[in-house]
Amino acid sequence: MKEMESILPAKANKQDVSTQLATKANLFDIKSTMAEVAANIEAKVSLEEFRTAMDDKLSRNELCGRLQDKVSFEDMKRYVALNGGDGASGQKLTTQTAGGSIQTMATRQ
Repeated sequence: MKEMESILPAKANKQDVSTQLATKANLFDIKSTMAEVAANIEAKVSLEEFRTAMDDKLSRNELCGRLQDKVSFEDMKRYVALNGGDGASGQKLTTQTAGGSIQTMATRQ
């Protein structure tokens, strides 16, 4: 009897065992998760690909320079107003962009 009393507290309750087994990950879940991790690692962009992509992009200064050379919306409105909106008058509109360059727009004849 004494031996039984000493062993009994070390035994697990059936309900506790069922609960713990329900929360345990099964082998399929582990394999599929590991496959997803491996696929993500393989699909990751390499450092060389990243550098190549960055070389193909404009720098902030290049973008600002190109935007300054664009004709402003106000200049376009003035151009359309001068030409009556049809582009047939043959007039030219010369504007200076924010970057300081001179742009001339001619209408079709």
